[in-house]
Amino acid sequence: MNGDAGYSLEEFLLDLLSEVKSSFSKDDLNSNSGEMRNSEFNKTVNEVFRFVSEICFQAAINSPDLQRVLKRTASDDTEIIRKTLKTHKHSITLLRALFLKQVSARLENGLTKSQAAKQVITQNKGILVDFLGKSAREYSK
Repeated sequence: MNGDAGYSLEEFLLDLLSEVKSSFSKDDLNSNSGEMRNSEFNKTVNEVFRFVSEICFQAAINSPDLQRVLKRTASDDTEIIRKTLKTHKHSITLLRALFLKQVSARLENGLTKSQAAKQVITQNKGILVDFLGKSAREYSK
């Protein structure tokens, strides 16, 4: 993942998807049929990508919901989230920088900090939802 000035959320998500995909091997799936193995692989990649991208997004915006989940007593779910946060720390930092740049541009255009942050979160949440819908269709085949 790079941090170029023109780096967009879509480019970030494509890079994150590649990163998630590269962490899996089709041989890890228990299926004899090549076609079935490909289908399972794509489904698994899509599910993990959806989870990781949402956790990265929530961490990048300092979501109070994510903080509440992490404050719960230790559970398997909480441990998976903590491990995801640790594994994708660089991605979260990059995403946060991307969002801060967008907030800064809005501040320069006269918005308040609260207005700018709200716009950036809303706009990027829409982009994330659209991308996840597209990736679900492409990787569930």
